[in-house]
Amino acid sequence: MKLGETLYTQLTDRQLSIDKRLDLTEQYWSIDS
Repeated sequence: MKLGETLYTQLTDRQLSIDKRLDLTEQYWSIDS
C-alpha cells in the first residue's frame, strides 16, 4: 500500500512538472509571436 502511494505521488509530481513546462512553453511562444 505504501509503495503504491509513493509511485502515485511520483507520477503525480511528474505530471505536474510536465504541465508547468507546457505552460511555460506556451507562454514563451505567445510572447515570441
